[in-house]
Amino acid sequence: MRDEVVQLLFFALLLAVNQYCCRWIFAAVCRSAGMGPEQVVAYRKHLHLTERPYFHVSSRLITFSPDPAKTRRWLFLYQMNHVLLLFGMFFAVVGCMTRTFGWVLGLVGAVLAAFTAILTVAGVVYGRPRPARAADTAADRPPHGAKKVRRQYVDAAAKLVCAAGMLGLALFMLGEMAPKTPPTAEQVRAALTAQGYAPQEMGADELADYPGLARYISAGDGQLQFSVYIFDDPGAARDTYERAHQRIVSQWMQSPFTDTVTQRSNYAVYTLQAGDMYAVAAYIGQTVVYGYCDLDHKEQLVRLLQEIGYMDAA
Repeated sequence: MRDEVVQLLFFALLLAVNQYCCRWIFAAVCRSAGMGPEQVVAYRKHLHLTERPYFHVSSRLITFSPDPAKTRRWLFLYQMNHVLLLFGMFFAVVGCMTRTFGWVLGLVGAVLAAFTAILTVAGVVYGRPRPARAADTAADRPPHGAKKVRRQYVDAAAKLVCAAGMLGLALFMLGEMAPKTPPTAEQVRAALTAQGYAPQEMGADELADYPGLARYISAGDGQLQFSVYIFDDPGAARDTYERAHQRIVSQWMQSPFTDTVTQRSNYAVYTLQAGDMYAVAAYIGQTVVYGYCDLDHKEQLVRLLQEIGYMDAA
């Protein structure tokens, strides 16, 4: 569940940062209609939920606006920002509960983080404090004007830090979604040999009984079993991964247990630790790995997966 919870927390953080950094859009909507945000909020509070408050507020803003077209454009940006964020949050919650949308959520998160960063920078530029005119005298300036300007600069700096953080997260998530290169049969054999196993490979006559299967390599002993399937078609690899996943669940799932699912653009890894067993099903591109062992040999199995690129080194 670790990846799913991290994604859910990311979208919750993104929602909070967006609400803080993009308040300027609501202020711009109100300003385009010749109203203050306080007036709009006060009007909204008098409307019951059954009265379609958003529709009435939007209509009021457009009706009283000196430039209705401009107000509509600002309203569209305001609506689009919220719809996209709620869309992402909804799929994050569903993905956390069902363990689906793995790499799609990563892409959506990266896009929304970049979108929030762009809107934040636009808000800082659009709402930046204006320097006082030389002709202004101290009497002409509003009381505590200098403090207000300082607060505006501090707020702008905080928002720029948030924007930089959002862009960093977007780049990180895009990097996480980068496709992996599947291992070759030679790399698999070398990794198994280095660990002290004697890899066995299915012959051409046996492979002929399994259409689409190009190579099959296995190795193991009484404590650890490791199999690698190399297909001609990535679709067949995904189907085999799903079957291996279901086999692990049906054969070894018992309480208490710990399992993880990692899904990206062209690969997925499922692990289960239950009782005294540890099992893995994974695919990258057109290759599939299926392995299991007792807990005493878990580190050895994980090291094998790391050497052929199925797991990242700790």
